[in-house]
Amino acid sequence: MSVRSGSMSEALHAAAAEKKHLMAVVTYDGCPSCDKLIQAANHEADFREVFDQYLVYRFNAMEPRHQWLDQWLYEKAYPITLLFTPEGKLLTVIKNGNAGKIKHLAARALHNPNDTALFRHSRTKLPFGHDTLVRTLAAGFDGYMALHNPPDPARMRNALSGIEQTLPGQAYFFNYYLLSRLSDKLGDSARARRFADSALSRKGPMEAMLYAPLRAELKFQLDTSYDQYDDPYVAISETQIDIGEVGRNQTPKATFRIRNIGKKPLLIRDMRVGCTCTSADWPKKPIQPGEETTVSLTYKAAKEGTFSQSAYLLTNAFNSSVHITISGFVM
Repeated sequence: MSVRSGSMSEALHAAAAEKKHLMAVVTYDGCPSCDKLIQAANHEADFREVFDQYLVYRFNAMEPRHQWLDQWLYEKAYPITLLFTPEGKLLTVIKNGNAGKIKHLAARALHNPNDTALFRHSRTKLPFGHDTLVRTLAAGFDGYMALHNPPDPARMRNALSGIEQTLPGQAYFFNYYLLSRLSDKLGDSARARRFADSALSRKGPMEAMLYAPLRAELKFQLDTSYDQYDDPYVAISETQIDIGEVGRNQTPKATFRIRNIGKKPLLIRDMRVGCTCTSADWPKKPIQPGEETTVSLTYKAAKEGTFSQSAYLLTNAFNSSVHITISGFVM
């Protein structure tokens, strides 16, 4: 099986040109489950029999050009495998699936793309039922593609209509954001403002993690005098600290210096770590404009070899989801 890389638009165009289903595997750096899935798919002969009938693309969600996948999927835990028809229709969303499960669903999708059993393993952090989740994400995907490809009013209107059909029961920030941006592109300022207000009214930990840049985009759409520094803004001296060699069972700590260069108080709501082997510490009181403070990651060095552990700062800042990493080598 050949695993390709590129943008989602490139993947869709390639699948259409080669008349093959598309398998998009969303991963992130340092994810053992992600690497295990790709290795199994590459080396197990019975998996290749199915997977070779697909175009397989791998997308690193940590790359800036792929960060929209987090926002669309409402997710931070990977791998997630997406299956599409050659025409670009989303069929299913398989979270943390092993290669055997994905092989089974991929084979079903080839045999019958309309098989509702494909929804059975579909889930992200969105609190929707399996089939509702796929239909909601499919509408959002079409909207995002319409928004970020060459302007096509008919395509944008169709995408807008598709997303509207998922409201209000399956609303989340991203589909309101798309409705506002598509309406604005189509020249309907009243609807664009209404959908922007609906998006900006949605708040929560995941919203803080995922959508700060999109919130700012909507604020600027509503008021062109808006500046990103009107909100709190995190400036960080370095985002990755390599602590070098440490002994087993030691607990090395990396300290990161941050400053609020925005015009409003900065509040760090949480620091999400990717493993129980890593703990985080951060100030619980607001950080005033111009004020500097520190956050830290502590690693429990229980296993020999190279390690790299990350955390996300969840804040009320414009650049809410700041990603920091501690790395090193356990002797």
